[in-house]
Amino acid sequence: MKTIKVLIAATEELHNEKIQFSTLIEQLNEALKPRGIELERIKWNPATDGSIEDFTAKMQSCEMCLTLYWRELADQSEEELNTAYQSLKDGKNPQNLYVFFKEATEDVSEALRDFKANFVTNYGHFFCKFENVDTMNLHFLLQFEEFQNRLESKENKLLTVSSGKVKVGDKEIVDLDNVPFVSLNKEYRRLQHELAELDTQIAKIKVCYMADSDNNELEEEFISLKSKRKNLSEEFDKYQKRLYDIALNFARHTGKSISERILRAKEAFDKGDSVTADNILNMEDMKREAALQRQQRKQQRKNDESLIEQFRMKADTVMVNTNLTIPERFNTACKAFQEAIDIARDIHFDDDKLVQILFDYAFLLQQFNKMSEADVLYTEVLDIYRRLARISPDAFIPYVALALNNLTNLQVALHRYKEAEPNYQESLKIFRQLAQANPDVFLPYVAASLNSMALFQCDLHRYEEAESYFIESIEIRQQLAKVNSDTYLPDVAMTLNNLANLQEALHRYTEAESNYQEAVKVYRQLAQTNHEAFLPHIARTLSNLATTQHNLMRYEEAESNYQESLKIFRQLAQTNPDAYLPYIPGLLNNLGMLQFDIHHYDEAELNCQEAVDIYRQLAQANPEAFLPNVASALNSLALFQCNIHRYEEAESNYVDALEIRRQLAQVKSEAFLPDVAMTLNNLANLQAALHRYKEAEPNYQESLKIYRQLTHTNHEAYLLNIAATLNGLTELKCNLNQYEIAESYSQEVLTMFRSLAQTNPEIFLPQVAHTLNNLANIQKELLQYEEAKTNYHEAVEIYFQLTKVNPDAYLQHLANVLWNLALLEANRNNVEEFIRYIDETLYIYEQLEMLHPGIYTEKIRTLKGFLES
Repeated sequence: MKTIKVLIAATEELHNEKIQFSTLIEQLNEALKPRGIELERIKWNPATDGSIEDFTAKMQSCEMCLTLYWRELADQSEEELNTAYQSLKDGKNPQNLYVFFKEATEDVSEALRDFKANFVTNYGHFFCKFENVDTMNLHFLLQFEEFQNRLESKENKLLTVSSGKVKVGDKEIVDLDNVPFVSLNKEYRRLQHELAELDTQIAKIKVCYMADSDNNELEEEFISLKSKRKNLSEEFDKYQKRLYDIALNFARHTGKSISERILRAKEAFDKGDSVTADNILNMEDMKREAALQRQQRKQQRKNDESLIEQFRMKADTVMVNTNLTIPERFNTACKAFQEAIDIARDIHFDDDKLVQILFDYAFLLQQFNKMSEADVLYTEVLDIYRRLARISPDAFIPYVALALNNLTNLQVALHRYKEAEPNYQESLKIFRQLAQANPDVFLPYVAASLNSMALFQCDLHRYEEAESYFIESIEIRQQLAKVNSDTYLPDVAMTLNNLANLQEALHRYTEAESNYQEAVKVYRQLAQTNHEAFLPHIARTLSNLATTQHNLMRYEEAESNYQESLKIFRQLAQTNPDAYLPYIPGLLNNLGMLQFDIHHYDEAELNCQEAVDIYRQLAQANPEAFLPNVASALNSLALFQCNIHRYEEAESNYVDALEIRRQLAQVKSEAFLPDVAMTLNNLANLQAALHRYKEAEPNYQESLKIYRQLTHTNHEAYLLNIAATLNGLTELKCNLNQYEIAESYSQEVLTMFRSLAQTNPEIFLPQVAHTLNNLANIQKELLQYEEAKTNYHEAVEIYFQLTKVNPDAYLQHLANVLWNLALLEANRNNVEEFIRYIDETLYIYEQLEMLHPGIYTEKIRTLKGFLES
């Protein structure tokens, strides 16, 4: 158990406050002890407890020292503070020194007035003022949270802020309405007032609706007000958390030398005037100061450090400056970060301080989707943490793991898989080691890393490894959820959903459906207590479930789930279009594909077209984010139009999609070249279907060239795309009667799939069988009957084994190969074998007819006709 000693020096006039501190420390210990930490309060009364030597001995055994004043200044109080301050400057205990003044309007001694008036001048840092227990407690909580390891405070927070309360664990410790920087803040009061007014309106409407429950207008108004309140409540929570985070940042400077500007900004902020606080941290003024500081090389280092803190603080305060637009806030925050970093580099800022600024800047960039810029910073952060961890492993190894994790997420987003994989592995290894010593803190990180690793393995088609990672992650999260269901049940549902995605990719639809249903069940359970938070998760998982049921040909259930998901997202998008409108077009596309399969072509096309229209609308406001989606939706619409033989419209949409993707690839070739190749391939497929082979072939060849180029840096990721393009070229060459060339392409595809099937048979054995069938068809045309028969037989054997596991998915394929074998024997005038294979094919179609009545009736009639004749 790690013990942190806290010395609290106060005279008897602050007796009640000392009692409150004792209560606060007891409450903190309830939450800290399970984490292996305990606070021990050391008492000191300057008026009665002993000499300076006694005080020094006690003080130097403590990591934290607090001195409290109200109306009187005890004889040796100032000397004791000077002793503690000198010890702090010498790098000894206390590591943190805080001074509290309780506000007093009368009966204040002259000695205390002078001491307080000259405090900033004498010590160079500000003190904490409080009028009530809530403000006093909050000051200490902020100081303690900052004192604690950053990993604890940022990733596994002891303190939480919500609905105007600061909590330690489940206990409410501070009511922010009693804290001036919150209660006096105009924006906070405005939001609070509007929430109260909405609650009144909702209550009135509810009463009216209970009296007239058939009144649709009242119901609609009630739903609208509830939605409005949800959005306002989210805005309120975000704003108060921003205020809290700024207060936490100010707390970092307590007991340190600070600038007059930060002091004035803090004074304004403490009075609830966050706009004035931000304006005090004026960019132009600070830039002029920065330039002056650089010119005066002999200026003391502490002034440069103050400037760094000012710019760093600016990056925070500007994000809550409601007089600016969000892009203006972000751009200004970036400039402030860059100024802070430039100065830090100039003065060779300590690594452990510089790395915090770099990390925070990278995190901001990542939030605003500036991945490449964030990648550079995270790489530097990792390098610094590795350097620090070599000197102090216990303190910095956890940061190495976190930095690896953030960097790897970016590398995956940028398709740099070879760099990402060793980073994922190292991060997971570190978290496993840390969890052995401290499971309460680090087991959640292990589970999260396992989930990330599984998703990464899915991207590389390593499904067996991915599944084992998902299962281990689920087991850990289920274990954690038994202790803390509110925190970890959402993670359980999320990982179940991810596992189901994998199983669907492996055509293990029954298992996938079960896990999707379990995830939906968990989300519905969570939504009973927090409807607004988990409704989007229900919608997303229902969409995934519908896709699986579509693959199982359970069309009615699939359509019902698609429609429920779509209804939820449309409802959510009415009140928050920025967040939820982007989900709708993807759902519309999926629903359209299902409706195509059940021959509801008009509805299908309307949905696919609406998807394009929504993405175009989104791209007008944010082309960088949504132009890729426009191209994807055009590509999907074109695929649909090809299937209903509307080739002219399909070609036009393919060309539009290709043009957009070529433009995007000029800016970010690594990200969008694969899309260019895919669209070229689709366009070539269409042109080949129209027998425009001269146009189709160069598009196939360009697509193939791009994919081969991409495999130089990421071999495994694009093998399937090469195979698909080679298959298109194979069919084209067959149509041109160039069977020898077609055979070579098909042989290359077969070699690829045999290689992939060695490590992932579940996903790639079906592809081997399919390619064997295609190759045999070509060999039949080349009169290579023995080779063809051998390949057909191997395909039959593979499909036969697959049908034992998943008959729905593979019986049809087995029947097709048997039919081809029958035709081969017909070519060879082998009547007995022809009849045998026709008979086997008929048997399989009769099995399929039992599974799906009415679909295969005509096929069975045709085969029986063959046998009769």
